[in-house]
Amino acid sequence: MLSRRRLCLVFFSAATAVSMTGCQPLHFGGPATAELAPQPDPSVPTFLVEVREGTAQKSRTKQLPLAEPLTVQDVLKKTGVLSQFTRMNITIERPVPGRPAPLKLEIPFSVATRSVDPGRDYAIRPGDRLIIAEDTRTLIDRLFDQAFGMMGPLAEM
Repeated sequence: MLSRRRLCLVFFSAATAVSMTGCQPLHFGGPATAELAPQPDPSVPTFLVEVREGTAQKSRTKQLPLAEPLTVQDVLKKTGVLSQFTRMNITIERPVPGRPAPLKLEIPFSVATRSVDPGRDYAIRPGDRLIIAEDTRTLIDRLFDQAFGMMGPLAEM
């Protein structure tokens, strides 16, 4: 789990790096339970970005305008999580008319390329909830998960 001091250092480092490149990050301010600010222009569709960090998965949620076409990779760049997390699990929860629960789309993230799989770099749609969770598993945990995944139905016995 990241200490508050280290977390501040990570955010400061990310902000410095982003400002040196000329990119403008989307800022996630305030505590996890803060109310979302009212949308200034109701004609612009919105989506939610939820960032979960640490082993406790403390989350911050922000409602963002969808004023231009965005993909998952675009949102990762604009929010600064690429410099914040080494490993992450990414899911889109997409509302589907006529379905009580949202459709969940898992998006693989490659640590080696620091990007999502181009075949699964989905476009963000109005009403989507993009959940970006820090992957805090150890190497041993990931190896066990991979081994159980290869076992298929045998792992459920």
